[in-house]
Amino acid sequence: MKKYKISVIVTYHNENYNLEKTLDQLLKQTYKPREIIFINSESTDKSYEVLKNKIKHLKIKSSIKNYSNLKSPYPSTSKNLGIQVAKYPLIAFMDCGLKFSKDWLKNKIELLHKSNSEAVISSCKLSGYNTFDKACVANTYGLNKKDLCIPGSVIKKSIFSKIGYFEASRSLYDVIWKEKLKNSKINYIADYKNCVEYDGINYAKDSYSLFKKSILYSQDILHVKKNTQTKYYLLFPLLALSLFLYNFYFFLTTIVLYFAIRIAVAKTKSYKYLSLTNFYLIFQVFITGFVIDLARVVGSYKALLRYI
Repeated sequence: MKKYKISVIVTYHNENYNLEKTLDQLLKQTYKPREIIFINSESTDKSYEVLKNKIKHLKIKSSIKNYSNLKSPYPSTSKNLGIQVAKYPLIAFMDCGLKFSKDWLKNKIELLHKSNSEAVISSCKLSGYNTFDKACVANTYGLNKKDLCIPGSVIKKSIFSKIGYFEASRSLYDVIWKEKLKNSKINYIADYKNCVEYDGINYAKDSYSLFKKSILYSQDILHVKKNTQTKYYLLFPLLALSLFLYNFYFFLTTIVLYFAIRIAVAKTKSYKYLSLTNFYLIFQVFITGFVIDLARVVGSYKALLRYI
C-alpha cells in the first residue's frame, strides 16, 4: 500500500486532564503520522503548559507542534489554522477526551486507499457515562447512535481549497461543511465501523454545565443565518406567553404535550436503547430536555442580538 504523509490536528480548550492521554494514544499509532499539531483555542487553564512540559520530556519532539496565542476562540477556526500550518497533503483530525484504537490511522488509510477516495469521514458513538449524561445524549444525538463527525476523519488538504474551510462558530460548522462535501463532486467514504467514543462524560455532568454548554452551542451568529431551529426557539417564549394569557388550562395542557413530544423525540433518536420502563432515566430525559430547550432559547436570543 502507498505510504501517505499525514499531519494530525488536535484542537483543545481547557483540556489539561486529557491532553497527555490523547498524545500518548497518537504516539502509539501503528501507522505513524509525520507531524502532530496541537492548536490551543484560548484555554484559561494550564493546558498549554501541561502539553509543553509533556513534549519537553519526549525523545521525539520535532514532529510535535503546540501552537498558542493565535486568537482562535472556536474549535472550527483552530482547525482552520491547523490546516494552514500543516506541512503534509493529508490531514487527520482528532479531539481530546476521545477513545480510539491504536489502528485508527491505519484503518482510515486503508479505506482511503482501497476506495480511491479523497476523504474518509469518521463516526462517533455516544453511550453516556451515567444516567444524567445518558439523558443528555438521548435528547441530542441519540443513545448509542453513530453520527458522522470531523474528529477521527482523514481528509486531503486540497479539499479545503475546493469547497472552503470551516465556518467560524462553536457548533454547526461541521454540519455545514459535511453538507458542502456531500453536495460536491468529491469522492469520499463514510466510515461507521471504526468509530471514536468519549472517554468519560459524553455531553454534560450536571444541569449547570448542560445549561452553559447549550447556550454556548447556540449563541453564534451562524445559527441565526443557517439554522432553521433557531427561529423556533426565538418564537417559543412568545408562543408560551400568548397561551398563558389566553387560557391557563390550555397552557398547562400544552406543557404536558411538550414533555410527551420531548420523550418521543428522544425515543426515536435512541431507538431500543431508551427504555420507557426505565422511569428514572425517563425522568432525567424530562429534566435535561427542558434545560436544553431553555438554554437554546437564551442562546438564540444572544445570537440574534449579536446579528443585529
